Amino acid sequence: RSIDAPTAPSSVVAPTASVAHGGSVVVAPGADLVMVSSDYQEFPLRNIDVGRCVALQNARGSIRFPAVPAAKLSVVAQFMNLPDEMMAGWLQSLDRVLAEVGLDAEEMLELAVQLKAPLMVARLAGLVYGTPLAGGPDSVGYAYNNDSARQLWGAAEGTFMPFGLKEWLRWSDVGGVSLDGTLDVCWWGRYHKETAPTQGTMPYTEHEGSWKQMYCESRVKAFLIRGLAAIPSEEIALWNTNFGTLVEYVSFKDSSIGDNEMEVFTSCCPNVKSLDISQTNCTDLSAGFITTRCPYIVDINSDGSMITPGGARRLHAHVNMNNASSMR
Repeated sequence: RSIDAPTAPSSVVAPTASVAHGGSVVVAPGADLVMVSSDYQEFPLRNIDVGRCVALQNARGSIRFPAVPAAKLSVVAQFMNLPDEMMAGWLQSLDRVLAEVGLDAEEMLELAVQLKAPLMVARLAGLVYGTPLAGGPDSVGYAYNNDSARQLWGAAEGTFMPFGLKEWLRWSDVGGVSLDGTLDVCWWGRYHKETAPTQGTMPYTEHEGSWKQMYCESRVKAFLIRGLAAIPSEEIALWNTNFGTLVEYVSFKDSSIGDNEMEVFTSCCPNVKSLDISQTNCTDLSAGFITTRCPYIVDINSDGSMITPGGARRLHAHVNMNNASSMR
């Protein structure tokens, strides 16, 4: 999914007709954006990364925030100007950053949501809705029960869903461990957004900590069941990243999946541990893909497929060998 065209939130950013300093926008190609607070303090931004903030992506020149004080914009400016390699540490210390300028997380979260700034929303949502993990308030992570997970997703859904999967995967890398629990809730929300009509809704705590993996597995399965010809090349390219390595438990039972699909599956998802291809069109060729490309598989069901008895024996020998190795 492509990112929606950003729009400035009307309650935060003034229309271009009422921007800072005389009501005009000074625009130059490649010019920095200067945010101007309600008390006319200026905060220049060196780079507008859409992954940091959707609402300001196309803004240039000076833009007035008539209802936002300097303290809040100073935090936004720090966030926007940080290089990726410093982001995880800054997010982890965001509670202290807010304390230094006299802000609480809830009021800052409201601004971050309106700016559509996902990394900041994720960290602030943890401070507002999460329970610190063992280690006290300075712990790097947060836990959620079913109620707080629903509250968090209700606040964050509009910020997160316009982004494609590449950005979602990037947030985990850039945001660091302080976002792990919060992003897990967001993967739970996305999973149900895309699968609930057919699979129903599961409470967050049912697979707490594993929703990213659940989403990856359900997405790969859904696409492959449609048939290889219906899968865009961009989707398969995504699976060839760390997305595919998260896939471990998949059932294709009673589907029309065959050798072409299994060739792609075993190439992109080498870490699969449990696989059900019973009542499918898979043949001995699929069995060969599995035995040569899936070194961690410990459970296989090929009953009723087109795999011959000899191919089934080879499959089970491979699985038995892996089981024996895992017990050493």
